[in-house]
Amino acid sequence: MSSNDDNEVEHTYIIACDSKHILDNTLRERLVEPLPMGSHLTAIMDACYSGPLLALNHYRCHGFLRQRHQSLSVTVRKKQEISRRHTEGVGNLWVAHTTAFFRRRLGPIVTTTLAVIRLKGRLAKRSKPKKSEEREEEEESLPPTPTVVLVRCNICNHTHDLSNAPDVISLSPCAVDQRTWEDSTRKGKGMTVKLIKILRKNPHIKLGDLNQQLNRCLSKLSFKRLRKAKVSFRCLGELVSPRRKEELEQKFNFLGLFDFWEQTAQFGSLRTLVSFAYLTLISGVFVLSNFVV
Repeated sequence: MSSNDDNEVEHTYIIACDSKHILDNTLRERLVEPLPMGSHLTAIMDACYSGPLLALNHYRCHGFLRQRHQSLSVTVRKKQEISRRHTEGVGNLWVAHTTAFFRRRLGPIVTTTLAVIRLKGRLAKRSKPKKSEEREEEEESLPPTPTVVLVRCNICNHTHDLSNAPDVISLSPCAVDQRTWEDSTRKGKGMTVKLIKILRKNPHIKLGDLNQQLNRCLSKLSFKRLRKAKVSFRCLGELVSPRRKEELEQKFNFLGLFDFWEQTAQFGSLRTLVSFAYLTLISGVFVLSNFVV
């Protein structure tokens, strides 16, 4: 959760089981600052709004960018252009078919054979869509794919000595405006389960690969949840009146629901991370090495 104090400084806090909250600065004072030099800490927090929960220096420089508008749907102009091309192709094929038909009925046998062969060739050529059209149709059904964004925060641009600082990294499935998914209602389809599966396949995975694979898994799950919600909404719309259906459409904006349901793996660190750093699993403890200062 987030809150603003009198100085207009935004804080993130976690609500404990006793309904009391713990601020991100308090977590950093208790967990990060007492660590000695050479120690390693990886905090995995599968909670809502938990991206900047440890208040680490480098948080927004390990981000991903969504390109769902380019991958979820083709623009209206492209769709109309594709429809027009297919319509013109069907008209030309009908003319070719009628011409071949009259030739076959009135012309000699040799001419009929040649006309049929030419017709088959035209059908084969014109029935094949272009590669660009095939690609656009495939992209229409694909889930949104996160793309790496090379962002550097203000601290990355300055040289600072953290050679005596410990290696600290935080991993969370939610940004400051996103919510997590309950494993009990989603049959274990959360960030923690996906992280365990990825590390079982590759215990010594690179940090950049882990970030990319984890975001892809969460992106696919978000898209599946949105698709199921649309199907449920259509079934509900068939049972209610048209006026009630319009009210429901205004109330439930599916693009907003996608923003509400989507999760983006968040990586925070005390030092500057590199994509080829390895995340190793030793006795159940996650250890991150190869920092770059």
